[in-house]
Amino acid sequence: MSETKHPGVILLQELQRVPWLPRYDDQNVKEVKQILHDLVLQSNQMIKQLKGAKEEERKLFDPYFVIIFTRIQQNRRILQAYFDYRMRRIQLVKWEIGYLPEHLKGKLHSQEERFYRQYSQIVVKYCESLGDLELTNDIFPPKSVTVCVRALKTMDSVIDHFGKPMDIQKDSQMSMNKIDAEPLIRQGVLEHLPT
Repeated sequence: MSETKHPGVILLQELQRVPWLPRYDDQNVKEVKQILHDLVLQSNQMIKQLKGAKEEERKLFDPYFVIIFTRIQQNRRILQAYFDYRMRRIQLVKWEIGYLPEHLKGKLHSQEERFYRQYSQIVVKYCESLGDLELTNDIFPPKSVTVCVRALKTMDSVIDHFGKPMDIQKDSQMSMNKIDAEPLIRQGVLEHLPT
């Protein structure tokens, strides 16, 4: 005898099976929504039937209402967990990669792609409000916007993100904005000093 799995269980198991995200499972999401819809209709019908009933008759139906309410909550939580997990993974792509690669787009629902675009716009606006601080360079928030560095090379007329020129002398140590230091560290002009 084969037992069919609840569509909500299938949704949650799919999330555990793949490293990033499975393709959006529209069929099982619709099935869970239909189960929710049917449960609400069932409870509404029971309420209508009990409108003229006596108190003793109503109490007989209390266990049924508890069961229906519990099943509604269970299915709602399954959908909430499914969508919440997917949203968190999509947000993580913005922080880890900075853009949504084509091979990942095919796994998203159109609303999830829209969510990614809107989330990206919010992050960009927030970074701009901080003076063009690029928060997506780090997975974790920076403890400080400045870093201590040592110059490995001499460079004249380096322009910082405020448009001011800086002179960098070899073997000099300085504290500078992280946004200015990181490109120079990658180029081998500066080295980061532990604090």
